Amino acid sequence: MISYVSQMVRLVLFELSKYNFMVRYIDGDGPEAISLDDFDAIVSLAYNTKVEALAAQVRSPIVSLNFPIRRPGAFPILSDHRQSARIATEYLLTMGHRKIMLLGFQGDGWGCRERVTAFLETMRTCRGAEPQTGFTREEPLDNIFLRMRQSGCTALINFAEDVLMRVPFQLTHVMKLRIPEELSLISEDLPGVSPFGIPPLTAVHQPLDKLVLKGVETLGRILHGEPVSETPVVFDNELIIRDSVRRLVQ
Repeated sequence: MISYVSQMVRLVLFELSKYNFMVRYIDGDGPEAISLDDFDAIVSLAYNTKVEALAAQVRSPIVSLNFPIRRPGAFPILSDHRQSARIATEYLLTMGHRKIMLLGFQGDGWGCRERVTAFLETMRTCRGAEPQTGFTREEPLDNIFLRMRQSGCTALINFAEDVLMRVPFQLTHVMKLRIPEELSLISEDLPGVSPFGIPPLTAVHQPLDKLVLKGVETLGRILHGEPVSETPVVFDNELIIRDSVRRLVQ
């Protein structure tokens, strides 16, 4: 299954393979997490509040990808989550959509909060706009889609990493909706998947390769004892326009 996490793991391991590092992959939910102080440095790929609690318990420096861990010795490297939601919402508004739902994973998660904040702020700039939100960790996807249809939404922005591939399948094969004729859809980009859907998905592309490259470069400098700023490094995202959004007549 292609997912955000699998993409990140693949990219990080590929970049680390270029260096003479001894690498061990650990699931933060597993019992091995208690031994993190045995490592010279940690690359964190997780993006929930549990990571902050874990980070507070270890002394090793942490290169945190796409999650702003706040503690001395943490080096956050992020994509701009607010900007990602803003460019998606602005595009839908320019295409005439006013009733739009943003779908996320966890409403109180950092990345989701950032995106929801920007989504609501952007929607407020347009008269008559009616924003809706749904979070897959807090409500069954079927219920969310039922609310979406009952409220008359004409567009959906899917930033829920756990259902990126499931959403277009369920919309078209279960709910029998035609994209974009009956519902416009913008998704977080899945390279190698999003361009080949029917229709190809308009998507927000995070520069994960740049994040990982910068993260491994930062890791190397840390391990060589070089000074590294703890100021977060933030990358912009790109909206890739394909065929899953239609213009509404206003």
